[in-house]
Amino acid sequence: GLPLKKEVKISTVVEAHDVEPILRKALGKKRSEVDLVHFTQFLGGYYGDATIAMTPKNRTELIEKIGIPKEKVFLVPSGVDNEISYTGINTQENILVYLGNIFYPPNLETVTFLIEKVLPDVRKQIPKTCLKIIGAAPKELQKKYSNKKEVEFVGELRDRKLLSQELKSSTLGLATVFVASGMKIKILDYSVNGLPIITTPIVAE
Repeated sequence: GLPLKKEVKISTVVEAHDVEPILRKALGKKRSEVDLVHFTQFLGGYYGDATIAMTPKNRTELIEKIGIPKEKVFLVPSGVDNEISYTGINTQENILVYLGNIFYPPNLETVTFLIEKVLPDVRKQIPKTCLKIIGAAPKELQKKYSNKKEVEFVGELRDRKLLSQELKSSTLGLATVFVASGMKIKILDYSVNGLPIITTPIVAE
């Protein structure tokens, strides 16, 4: 990309949603993969004009662990749609909701855990509890759990109004990933729509 950058003479900005080497290491990936991703993220930040970090912690990691010059790393926190109005949670049903791209390994791991371990235990206490999953999901996963009527795969919702409607029709937001980096956008989406949230320590940080 460097020849192209010189040719077109435009600024390049890297959006670092995650600190990839740290995330890959936490996922148990091979050292060779972790090192390659580290080198790639360093090059992007070093030769780019600016790198955007989502959280103060990630900005520090990009500077101290990845080696990107601090004058090139900028903190740009995620925002929310301030036009969404709070109408209260759905107390007539018991609907757990999980929002995220399920192709992303930490989300896939979490959804599988929720369906196979958490939901059955919850339904023993509250039989009519359902789990709604919002986000792009592998067809194999949807097929695997197609016989579970208590699990609904809504799919990806790019329309913010439709997303808000689905969240407001839920009872409780889940942000229960075990490995994470960057800003957990689902927390903001749940919060702005007034949902109480169950989370793990790594998400809450």
